[in-house]
Amino acid sequence: MVGVLFADQRLDSKSGSIIPAFALTDTTTAQFANQTYALFGQATYSISENLDLIGGLRLELNDRSMNRQHPGAPADINLRDTFEAALPRPESFIM
Repeated sequence: MVGVLFADQRLDSKSGSIIPAFALTDTTTAQFANQTYALFGQATYSISENLDLIGGLRLELNDRSMNRQHPGAPADINLRDTFEAALPRPESFIM
Protein backbone atom coordinates (compact mmCIF):
# COMPACT_ATOMS: atom_id res chain seq x y z
CA MET A 1 0.00 0.00 0.00
CA VAL A 2 1.30 3.47 -0.91
CA GLY A 3 -0.28 6.87 -0.34
CA VAL A 4 0.30 10.62 -0.35
CA LEU A 5 -1.03 13.44 1.79
CA PHE A 6 -1.20 17.21 1.37
CA ALA A 7 -2.82 19.54 3.89
CA ASP A 8 -2.94 23.35 3.78
CA GLN A 9 -4.18 24.99 6.98
CA ARG A 10 -4.52 28.74 7.49
CA LEU A 11 -5.91 30.80 10.34
CA ASP A 12 -6.33 34.56 10.73
CA SER A 13 -6.73 35.77 14.29
CA LYS A 14 -7.63 39.12 15.82
CA SER A 15 -7.61 39.68 19.56
CA GLY A 16 -7.49 42.62 21.89
CA SER A 17 -9.06 44.60 24.65
CA ILE A 18 -11.11 47.77 24.92
CA ILE A 19 -10.67 50.32 27.70
CA PRO A 20 -13.87 52.44 27.52
CA ALA A 21 -12.78 55.05 30.08
CA PHE A 22 -9.89 56.10 27.85
CA ALA A 23 -11.54 55.23 24.51
CA LEU A 24 -8.57 52.99 23.72
CA THR A 25 -8.46 49.74 21.85
CA ASP A 26 -5.53 47.34 21.93
CA THR A 27 -5.66 44.93 18.99
CA THR A 28 -3.25 42.21 17.92
CA THR A 29 -3.63 40.45 14.57
CA ALA A 30 -1.90 37.22 13.59
CA GLN A 31 -1.77 34.86 10.64
CA PHE A 32 -0.87 31.20 11.05
CA ALA A 33 -0.11 28.78 8.19
CA ASN A 34 0.83 25.10 8.13
CA GLN A 35 1.49 23.01 5.04
CA THR A 36 2.04 19.26 5.37
CA TYR A 37 3.34 16.94 2.65
CA ALA A 38 3.68 13.20 3.26
CA LEU A 39 4.44 10.04 1.33
CA PHE A 40 3.81 6.73 3.07
CA GLY A 41 3.86 3.03 2.39
CA GLN A 42 3.29 -0.26 4.13
CA ALA A 43 4.24 -3.85 3.28
CA THR A 44 3.54 -7.27 4.79
CA TYR A 45 5.95 -10.21 4.84
CA SER A 46 4.66 -13.64 5.88
CA ILE A 47 7.25 -15.29 8.14
CA SER A 48 5.12 -18.39 8.69
CA GLU A 49 1.51 -19.46 8.30
CA ASN A 50 0.59 -17.79 11.60
CA LEU A 51 3.03 -14.86 11.72
CA ASP A 52 3.17 -11.77 9.49
CA LEU A 53 5.70 -8.98 9.79
CA ILE A 54 4.25 -5.59 8.81
CA GLY A 55 6.48 -2.58 8.21
CA GLY A 56 5.77 0.92 7.07
CA LEU A 57 7.48 4.25 6.48
CA ARG A 58 6.16 7.79 6.35
CA LEU A 59 8.24 10.64 4.92
CA GLU A 60 6.83 13.93 6.16
CA LEU A 61 7.55 17.62 5.61
CA ASN A 62 5.81 20.39 7.57
CA ASP A 63 6.26 24.08 6.76
CA ARG A 64 4.84 26.36 9.47
CA SER A 65 4.73 30.14 9.77
CA MET A 66 3.29 32.79 12.07
CA ASN A 67 3.10 36.54 11.50
CA ARG A 68 1.95 38.81 14.34
CA GLN A 69 1.28 42.54 14.30
CA HIS A 70 0.67 44.71 17.36
CA PRO A 71 0.36 48.49 16.99
CA GLY A 72 2.45 49.30 20.10
CA ALA A 73 5.21 46.79 19.44
CA PRO A 74 8.57 47.96 18.08
CA ALA A 75 8.38 45.41 15.23
CA ASP A 76 6.18 42.68 13.79
CA ILE A 77 6.96 39.09 14.69
CA ASN A 78 7.56 36.76 11.74
CA LEU A 79 8.45 33.14 12.49
CA ARG A 80 8.97 30.21 10.15
CA ASP A 81 9.87 26.59 10.87
CA THR A 82 10.34 23.51 8.70
CA PHE A 83 10.16 19.98 10.08
CA GLU A 84 11.27 16.90 8.15
CA ALA A 85 11.09 13.32 9.39
CA ALA A 86 11.18 9.69 8.30
CA LEU A 87 8.83 7.87 10.63
CA PRO A 88 9.16 4.06 10.71
CA ARG A 89 6.27 1.83 11.68
CA PRO A 90 7.42 -1.70 12.63
CA GLU A 91 4.72 -4.16 13.75
CA SER A 92 4.11 -7.85 14.02
CA PHE A 93 0.77 -9.59 13.66
CA ILE A 94 -0.04 -13.14 14.73
CA MET A 95 -3.13 -14.86 13.32
